[in-house]
Amino acid sequence: MKTKEKKEQSSPPLGRIWQNFCFSLCLLLGVLTSCETEEFLYQSRFPANNLPSTRQTFFEPKEFFAYTDSTLKAVVSALNRVDKEKHFTASFLLKYGIPLWNFTYKSIEKEETCLFVPLYRLDKPRSINALWLLRIKDGQLTYFPLKRDDELMEENDQSFVFDLLSYMVFGEENAQGLVFKPHAETRGTITVTKCWDVYTGPKGHLEYSYTNCIKHTYWVEDAFLVYNWNNNEEGGSGNIELGGGGGSGGSGSSPSTLAGDIFKKEADQDSTLWLITENMIKRIREDCLGDDLYNQLKEKFKDNKINLEFDFGKGYSYNFIDSTLHVGLEELESNKLLHEMFHVLQTTQESTSSFQKAMMNREIEAHYAQYLYLQRSAEWTEKNKKKYSDSQRLRATVSLKKYINELGNVTVSKPEELEFFKFYLSYNIVSSFQQEGYKDYPFEKYPDISNIFPTIKSVTKNCK
Repeated sequence: MKTKEKKEQSSPPLGRIWQNFCFSLCLLLGVLTSCETEEFLYQSRFPANNLPSTRQTFFEPKEFFAYTDSTLKAVVSALNRVDKEKHFTASFLLKYGIPLWNFTYKSIEKEETCLFVPLYRLDKPRSINALWLLRIKDGQLTYFPLKRDDELMEENDQSFVFDLLSYMVFGEENAQGLVFKPHAETRGTITVTKCWDVYTGPKGHLEYSYTNCIKHTYWVEDAFLVYNWNNNEEGGSGNIELGGGGGSGGSGSSPSTLAGDIFKKEADQDSTLWLITENMIKRIREDCLGDDLYNQLKEKFKDNKINLEFDFGKGYSYNFIDSTLHVGLEELESNKLLHEMFHVLQTTQESTSSFQKAMMNREIEAHYAQYLYLQRSAEWTEKNKKKYSDSQRLRATVSLKKYINELGNVTVSKPEELEFFKFYLSYNIVSSFQQEGYKDYPFEKYPDISNIFPTIKSVTKNCK
């Protein structure tokens, strides 16, 4: 009996080096501190990467635990209780400075929250040279102060975090004269590993040889990586065990999953990919067309969920034979998911043979539904605008708005106009699709040119 050995190839890591380092610091806190007390802490939901677009005015706080940011209430209260027992604030002030709680930088990665609290000293005007690092993970708060000139920070060239906090507190009047501007596109990365078992030998008598795994790293919008946090209520470093509290336990039940209401989640499916799907559906539901589409699928597939698979590459597709929707990892965009969800709904409104005889017709309608959604969404970026400008098929899709409104209604009514539209659709639109990827898709002439997009009409009947 052979044992499986795994060979792994990895693409160069992509991502935010500074943020990765910050989370590495958080991991070190478990080693650097050992003080533990039992406390109940309300774990707030924090936004990721919260560099404010408008900066609040800096006022030197009068008290160590003075704050107005309500999301920090539980953290500050817990540390205040520690101070009443340890009396650490006097020595902490002398060595590190006073916390500027309202200028805390908050960052989330999966189920871990890191807070970077700037520490201010009068002898270091317009500059932040120390911070209080707080980490919340697995129901535990760990905290530790760091200074700009600490060996750990200097070895890793991490002055950036102090420069960022200086800018958040003092704006362009910071001592270093630095200006921070948000990058044009904020994205995260996910890494997906795909493995293959390799066999050798004659057909019918294959023998296992080895397993090979390849890692792929993909960019993804930060918005699709945001986790929803459930709300629960020695000195400058230590650990606080977060208890569950007393009473009935409040509203700690898990929220219903949007993706789980229409898609089947396999036991071994990557939780990050499932989260991305959840957030893409959340964005889809913000649009009237998308919300009705989702609700119809939820009702139709409540007893037999749609299979969901993630594939390397850019391609999205729906296999109506085995009811499987494929998502391309290289382009994780909700408008592409909506396109395939639209196809799913189309297949429920007619027989398989009817759908197969008019696949070009259904593809044109799905393209137009995708365009209607996309132009109203946050994904209508310069990149996607250029894509629509450069593609003959996508330009043809956009041209349909001259004849069909956002509710799927044909807007021309005169016989000669309808005749021209029928000719334009059959020869211009269909030809454009055939030249870009849909050559073999059968087209069926519309029996009623005034009612060519019935599914769009169905999902926009409640839209204004």
